[in-house]
Amino acid sequence: EPAPEGVGELVKSIDNRVMVSAEDRVMVGLDAPGSLRTGDTLAAIRTGRRIVNPRTGALAGRVVYVLGLLEVTDVKDRVARARVSYSCGPMGIGDRVTPFTPTAFPEDKTPQPAQRTVSAAILDSLRGEALMGQQQIAFVDVGTNQGIAPGDIFALLRPNRPVVTRAGTTLPLPSDRLGDAVVIRVAGGSATLLLTASSREVRVGDQAVLSYQITP
Repeated sequence: EPAPEGVGELVKSIDNRVMVSAEDRVMVGLDAPGSLRTGDTLAAIRTGRRIVNPRTGALAGRVVYVLGLLEVTDVKDRVARARVSYSCGPMGIGDRVTPFTPTAFPEDKTPQPAQRTVSAAILDSLRGEALMGQQQIAFVDVGTNQGIAPGDIFALLRPNRPVVTRAGTTLPLPSDRLGDAVVIRVAGGSATLLLTASSREVRVGDQAVLSYQITP
């Protein structure tokens, strides 16, 4: 098993609640002393299912759910006290915490037509939905290693198999256009996409092709 994500875990609610939410006070057990300071912002996270690359069968990572944000109010040795400043999902004792850094989304820049070809596979959806549509989240198997950054736009496609004509010749068919998606988070070998336009359902294994890029 890989090492757990983050720098520690929720070990106690000040009010001894099993589940905590906004404005609750909690204690965080740290994996190592000195990893946090007063004023730091943490994300409470929960690691979900494995993601397998449909093209290779290799493990591509795990889904990580962000449950909320915490503000560190005091640190002593391997224990930090924190206030839950924002909650977007039920969090409880044993959930992990990691330093939170907001993604710098380039709102002041306009994506330009891509000058290079980057093709990716849709690996999975956020919650394992078989079909994805507008405003849903998808993961692809390219990231910073391929020069992908937040704000880049992918066209979502489903390739068609070639057909054989009566004359016996093979006729390639163009891919079906399913919609568009923008990159909202990126890691070394993967990226998180938000579907911004959808004309048909998107499935695991469909293709994502870079169409517009913030930085060529």
